[in-house]
Amino acid sequence: MVIIIVLALIAVIFISIGYILTENNSKYYLTGYWNSSEKDREKVDLKNFLIFFKRFHLVFGLSFFFIGLILFLFVSKKSVGIFIAIFPFIGYTYFYFGQKKFWKGLNNRKEKP
Repeated sequence: MVIIIVLALIAVIFISIGYILTENNSKYYLTGYWNSSEKDREKVDLKNFLIFFKRFHLVFGLSFFFIGLILFLFVSKKSVGIFIAIFPFIGYTYFYFGQKKFWKGLNNRKEKP
């Protein structure tokens, strides 16, 4: 029973992350965006990024809970522990590569002379 509560709490945290970030507060929370000039910020497709961000965290949180629940009910408690440790790395790896298309106009790397 404790594992189900832990799965639910972590899933709620993941889902909440998707709803905390908005267009109004993104310039304060997004790394690489908050320290960019207004000119560079205009190059970022923020509106579509936020849609992707919210959708990713909603799907990720729900799949985290339901896959973890299925593992708990049909496999073992040990498999749920492994799942809790590994699934976020897999999910955020997908997120990292998926979000790059929205940041094409922003290049924070300093060019070599």
